[in-house]
Parts: sequence; structure tokens; C-alpha cells
Amino acid sequence: MEREYLLKNGRRLYYSAERCRFWLDTRPQWPEAEYMATELYSLRIEISHACNGYCRYCIVFGNHVQDLGRLDMPAVWAWLNEQEWFAKIRDIFLIGGEPMLFFDDILFIADHFSGKISFSTNGTLITAENARALKERGVFVYLSLDGPDREDNVNRVYRDGRPMYDDILRGLEHLEAAGTDKGIFMVSTPQTAGRIASVMEALSHRYRILKFGYSLPHWTENESGIVTPEQYRDALCAIYENRRRIDATVLQIKWRTGCLSAGRAKRFSCALHTVQTTLLPDRSIVRCAKIDHDPVLREVGNRALDDGCPLAQARDAGSRCAGCVALGSCGGGCPYDGLRRFGTIIDRRECVITPPVVELAIRDVVRHFENDAAAPAGLVPAETVRQIIG
Repeated sequence: MEREYLLKNGRRLYYSAERCRFWLDTRPQWPEAEYMATELYSLRIEISHACNGYCRYCIVFGNHVQDLGRLDMPAVWAWLNEQEWFAKIRDIFLIGGEPMLFFDDILFIADHFSGKISFSTNGTLITAENARALKERGVFVYLSLDGPDREDNVNRVYRDGRPMYDDILRGLEHLEAAGTDKGIFMVSTPQTAGRIASVMEALSHRYRILKFGYSLPHWTENESGIVTPEQYRDALCAIYENRRRIDATVLQIKWRTGCLSAGRAKRFSCALHTVQTTLLPDRSIVRCAKIDHDPVLREVGNRALDDGCPLAQARDAGSRCAGCVALGSCGGGCPYDGLRRFGTIIDRRECVITPPVVELAIRDVVRHFENDAAAPAGLVPAETVRQIIG
């Protein structure tokens, strides 16, 4: 798909949705499309599904995931180092359950791995001492918090129903005091969707947050109280418009506009069968715990995932993907949610969410070149686009 924009200064700007590239003035002679990397480099380790919490939108408890035990980390580490593919791993992400229940395992990995290490935690078990230990080892911590106020976090509760809020904030304060590199993982909820940009701005300045995750909950058997795709779209658009004041990277914005900044199209949103693999508590290696342990979806092969992505779907000129402005930026969203909600590899909520965010980024590129009469004609460097949209 190609778009043409007549600029106010008389110049013309062209955009290729398939390539995520821009061209100025002369009729485009598009280069071959380049794609975001799909080679394995990341390992996701689920130490255990044990957790001290029972968050109401948790995919583990919401879908009755079976107890798969706990990894014996020293033994597993010895086994990993015997695997040829493990030599390719440059970063490790730890998740559960609650990884802080197994803090010694986090330290063990940090002391034996030279790449990047990060993990996700509800924050309730973070102390001043272990915050300092994480800082010393350069471990990046993603703390789960849906907003700065108590009412923002009504879904985050202990197993006995008590709210986690006070303990989460105490953990965040310990990380701040230690100077630990940190981000905040937020789930989009009706409580914060309408004011999320100001919430992120406040948190990023108060706690020196480096990254935000702002995600829709995954499908569970009994969904309730979640935001609509339209509400989430509006929230992301507000975040994009205010991104200069949010002193942190917002991952869900980067995922949707990063292809324009890189000048490379994205085959898949999810890394499940490309750049990332997952180690489960029972020591099995899977693409994704959600798909590979779902009795209906585990038979879905990689070929089906490949053929179901937007760029593959767009080969059919009559498909809804073929004419989409976000063709090369979308990646199709989460295959698990797509299959569970719509019976397709593509999560059709992305058809509502991603194109408007991409349109905002394109608008900014158009505005830039309306004010830059001296820019050379031809293919616009990806670095230029990166400077425009951030």
C-alpha cells in the first residue's frame, strides 16, 4: 500500500505501508522491504507459577494453568550451557508467578550470565537490601502498578483478597532509594484509561521510570471490567501525543511506531516463535506458555503463525490487511488472543488500535517536511524519521 501527501509547501511525500518507508518529491523507486530481526536472542524463564498474589486479570489463575513445579536453577543452568542455541541468548527475562519468591535464583542467574537480565514483580517482597543487590548486579526490574492511587489498583490483591497497594509502593520506594534501573508494567483498566498520559508523566518524574508497559489483559475464561479496544486506542493516542513529557519509553508505542523509525517492516508483533523462547517450571522449552499448554491451541504450528501474519494475509488483495496504513507496523498482535477471541492468528482488536497510532506518527512526519523545504528528494533516511517521531 502506498500513500501520497501533497504538502503545503508544494512538495510531495509518499509512504509505503509495506516497507514502513517515506519518499520525498519524485515518484518513488522503493527498495526491497527490510524486516525487523527474527533470529533467536532472548530467553524467557518462568521459574515457578507460585505467587503470593491473586490479581483478578491474571492469565495464570484466570485460565487455571496447572502447577508445573519449580526450576532447580543450578541444575537447569548447567543444562542450558550444554545447549547450542543458548550461546545465542543475549537477554533473559524472568517471570512467574512471582519471581521474588525465589530471589536466590535471580541472583544466581545474575552472577552467571553476562547479558541483560530483567524480571517482572508485583513489588510486594522488595526490601531495601535486595533492591541494593539488584542494583549492584545491573538487573532491570519491572514493577506492576496500574496507577499512582489506591483505586487504580483494585485488581491487584493478595490470595486472601487484601489489597497489595501499600506494599507495592513500599517496594517501589526501595528501588528508587537504591537507584535500581526500573520500569512499570501497567494493565489498561477503566480506572486509568482516560488519564493514562498524565499518570505516566507523574510516575516517570517522581520515580525516574525508564520504561512503561501498558498492556491489554490477555483472554481469560471469565473476563470482566476490561477496557474496550476503542478505549485502549484512545489511551495510546493520548500517550503518543504526550510522549515528550513522559520521560520514559512506552513499550506499546515503540512497538507500533518503531518500524517507521527503523525503516523496517514487522512480520510479527509477538516474539514467541522467532526472537524469544520460553523455559517453563517443568523444564520444557515452548514458544509460549499460553499457546503451547492450551488444549485447543497447542496444535497450532509455526507455519500457521507465519501464514496468518498481516504481511502474509496482504498477499490477498481482498483482505482487510492489504489496504491498511499499519500493514508493516502491526504484526497482528497476540496470536493467543486472536485465536481465542476471533479464531484467527491476528488479534482483530489491533485493527482498531494500531492504525490510528501509526496515522499520528505519519502526521508528524508530514508536518516536519512541510517546514523543511531544503530536505533532499528521494528516500527519507530512517534516522530522520526516528528523530521526528522519537
